[in-house]
Amino acid sequence: MANQLKKFNAPALPLPTELYDRRSADELVRALRLYFNQLDDLLTTLSNPLGGATLNIPTALYFSTLDQPVAVINTAYPIFFENVYFENGITSSNNSAASFTADISGTTMTVSAVASGTVLVGAVISGTGVTAGTRIVGYGTGTGGTGTYTVDTSQTVSSTTITSASPTRITVEKAGIYNFQFSGQLLSSSGTTKTAQIWIRRNDVDIGYSAHIYEDSRNGGITEANWNFNIDLQAAGYIELEWAASNTALSLDTTAPSAPYPGISSAVMAVNFVSNLDGFSIAAAP
Repeated sequence: MANQLKKFNAPALPLPTELYDRRSADELVRALRLYFNQLDDLLTTLSNPLGGATLNIPTALYFSTLDQPVAVINTAYPIFFENVYFENGITSSNNSAASFTADISGTTMTVSAVASGTVLVGAVISGTGVTAGTRIVGYGTGTGGTGTYTVDTSQTVSSTTITSASPTRITVEKAGIYNFQFSGQLLSSSGTTKTAQIWIRRNDVDIGYSAHIYEDSRNGGITEANWNFNIDLQAAGYIELEWAASNTALSLDTTAPSAPYPGISSAVMAVNFVSNLDGFSIAAAP
């Protein structure tokens, strides 16, 4: 690409001769001149206005177009980011895998046994006879274990082992300080006072005192949950946002497109690399 920095290596310098030789000295000077000219070009490019446009910095943007309800009050659920707008040096990956026995009739999936994990709305399922890409989109009588759930693709599947995967992890390739910018749309579907809390989980461990609380008592009320935070991560470290609500009438809600409006995501996460870890004094997480 024209706006990327040109890569170059240190020159292979000629071996010195035992006695002074003009030709050998000229070869050495030419090699060094070429190398320093390349360094000058690099520094000039970086120091010019908009020189930073030539840098390749880890960054990503994720969003969800899923309605994300809670099935059980005061229970932690991971926030899904199943859509990738762009990513570089940062990846969205699956966590919260589950394995269970279920059959599907139409858009109703009936789970008869859970071998491991939790059955979550938003998870993509796979198994013998299951249509590729099928996603769980609603709770029925099931709340993470046995019971019924709604899937987004009508089909008929006899009882079989099904696995699910949930795109909730955001993983970085390089160690550093990263900035996370979260935005979520909380929908209240009743007039009672209720709260939701959202917090940071790093490498499967909740970060103490990281929760933010949101309250709504409006029937049909919408609250924007916005949060900007920096956090340190080691290479291959990952972040998840968890949330819980005091009432099942709170959900992270998607608004479908309706002209002239383009639609609203239930959750959005932008991630940007800030700095390496050199020189930072980092306390243990509470």
